[in-house]
Amino acid sequence: MYHFIVNPHARSGHGEKTWQIVEEELKKRQIKYVVYFTEHVYHATEITKSLTYAGTQRKIIVVGGDGTVNEVINGLINIENVTLGYIPAGSSNDLARALKIPSVPIEALELVLKPKYISQMDIGEITYGYNKRRFIVSAGIGFDAAICHKAFKSELKKKLNKVKLGKLTYLGIGVGELFGRKPFKTILVLDDARRITFNKTLFAAVQNNKYEGGGFMFCPKANNNDGMLDVMIADSIPSPKAAFVLSMALKGKHTEMKGIHTYTASNIELITDSKQPVHLDGESCFFQTRISMKCMDTKLKFMTPFENN
Repeated sequence: MYHFIVNPHARSGHGEKTWQIVEEELKKRQIKYVVYFTEHVYHATEITKSLTYAGTQRKIIVVGGDGTVNEVINGLINIENVTLGYIPAGSSNDLARALKIPSVPIEALELVLKPKYISQMDIGEITYGYNKRRFIVSAGIGFDAAICHKAFKSELKKKLNKVKLGKLTYLGIGVGELFGRKPFKTILVLDDARRITFNKTLFAAVQNNKYEGGGFMFCPKANNNDGMLDVMIADSIPSPKAAFVLSMALKGKHTEMKGIHTYTASNIELITDSKQPVHLDGESCFFQTRISMKCMDTKLKFMTPFENN
């Protein structure tokens, strides 16, 4: 039995259209399934908790974007008894890009019904204040998180998504943030020991998978099953040069440029001198001055077309 969690509102209704295609194929093949539609923010988390609290073996398939997957992994109980599949229907689809999951719904469904591999994937965990949340793609603070925060509230994004131009929202917000955002001081702590100070930080990206923000490879060597997280800090980079750095990051060719610093660690802490926007898997996590991240001990079983990252 397959349990589908569908976000019909993903990419301004694309989630519902994707599900219609998938459901028609499921009925044609006489596949047994149950479907749950999300109705509000964090509803996917509530649905997942109800499906997994008893410890029964479950195959849960997410139809939506990276944010929907994030909600699902934050609802997982008895993780070792769950196998997750994904049919992408969001704006960025960075997780699907990293795992090479097809964007065509029928092809993604075929991978779910006949998975080539069941990969063991790390799950990141972030602590801020008294809160803990999980992430599977990336977490970030500063410039990239500010874009996510503003895009989340943008009415323009909803309108552009309807004509498949939603990424223009991020571009427009990004240009404004790039030239208007004030750098901040950051202390990076690696594995609770090594401390490095950066005085003019633009942003920091912590990655479990190698893509974020619609295809940027800020940490091109990120590996999702090594028990480690990769972090990139962009510091002391003037705005005109930052635009060039970002363009190079689309191909992962930015890491040797001046002002770019990359590290790998099992525990990463970021402390800033002022409140900065934070994101998890592209979803706004409000403003913080201190965040800590690590990989959870339990790995997630995930249907993929290849054998791990």
